[in-house]
Amino acid sequence: MILEEVLLEMNDRAVLTVNRVIPQGSVVAVTGHDGAVITDFLNHIVHHLRKHGEKTPVSGSIVEGSIRLHGPLAERASHVSEMSREHDLISGLSAAENVALELIAAKQASSAELIRAALDAVGLPTAVHHNLVEQPSGGQQQRVALARAMVVDAPVKVLDDPASELDPISRDVVYDALAQLASQGSIVIVGTPGSDPGPKADIIIRLNKGGRHVAQLRR
Repeated sequence: MILEEVLLEMNDRAVLTVNRVIPQGSVVAVTGHDGAVITDFLNHIVHHLRKHGEKTPVSGSIVEGSIRLHGPLAERASHVSEMSREHDLISGLSAAENVALELIAAKQASSAELIRAALDAVGLPTAVHHNLVEQPSGGQQQRVALARAMVVDAPVKVLDDPASELDPISRDVVYDALAQLASQGSIVIVGTPGSDPGPKADIIIRLNKGGRHVAQLRR
């Protein structure tokens, strides 16, 4: 994925300027103390990838630059899957049905084994796989939303604060699953506001209050 001279502005000030290639198989942590700024940046990544990298500003926040895929990743049918901070689960359906519906929306084959593996990977107890999604705890609902984003065969996964409602042990399970996902060739972009240490990342983009940023390559 290429971030080409992307300028992100919030409240008439530059929050981020970045120009770099993100290699396939990377985990990218987007960190900072302002969750709204992180969410806005992640939303722009999703928007631009769904628009195939068109240089179209969104609400005036990205004023120039493009975000696009390159090489084999650009040939994949679904360019990006996302998990929003609100989760956006469909009430009246079970956890497994929420995952299945995401596969149908992405025009991908669905199977009970695939759905079960996705829910198991994020540590959702088997006993609640077929409960209505509004019945489990907030942390369990968060894991359903994450499984739904992970199961889609998209080269880029954009996940906004995916472990905020989890205890440290469950958070480690989730971050291990994200590392495994990246090792299979996906680019996994994770928003981690506040004190969450986030996953072990290959690239860290810090959105700081003063408008400065740091893009650190660990690998």
